[in-house]
Amino acid sequence: GDARGFRGSGQGVPGMVTGAHCDVTSGGQMTVYVQPGVAPYSMTPIVGHLGSLGDARCYTTPHVEFAQFHTTPTLFRNVTGTKATNSMVGGAVCIYGRRSNMSYCNHTVEAIGVYVVLDDLIVGSQARTDNNTVVVGDSGGPWYQGNTAWGTTTGFDNGLGVNYFSPIENAEYMLGLTINTQ
Repeated sequence: GDARGFRGSGQGVPGMVTGAHCDVTSGGQMTVYVQPGVAPYSMTPIVGHLGSLGDARCYTTPHVEFAQFHTTPTLFRNVTGTKATNSMVGGAVCIYGRRSNMSYCNHTVEAIGVYVVLDDLIVGSQARTDNNTVVVGDSGGPWYQGNTAWGTTTGFDNGLGVNYFSPIENAEYMLGLTINTQ
């Protein structure tokens, strides 16, 4: 179901970053990652936050985690940098959704520091975009522009026609890790 966003490392442990709420909405922690063309492999949560600072969790895996992210089920892009949260508003941004199996590059960030209600929990520090294209199961997937990591999917609001994501700079701060770049 839910996608992984970006690879990172913290406290000397490599891992993958996705949405922390994926654990809550799936009824427990994700323990296996399935990727086309690769045998499924285990995931162990090492640190996460779902609350006022955002929605992110880091998992360690036995798999080599390169500084890349999905743009389709089988295609990756190298990560060459991360986007500063305070420079996002007005910026054009893309998303890859694992469940929707699509990349969309028709979004503009409308606001940062937004609070949303997710499964009766208030989640803060979100970026809000126009043009809702996210579906259930796209959570944790990458938001990006070119080869720059912007954040990971939190959710959407069909009534407002918007998406929400946790900025990657916030995830690095709250999880105490650094997103891998090439």
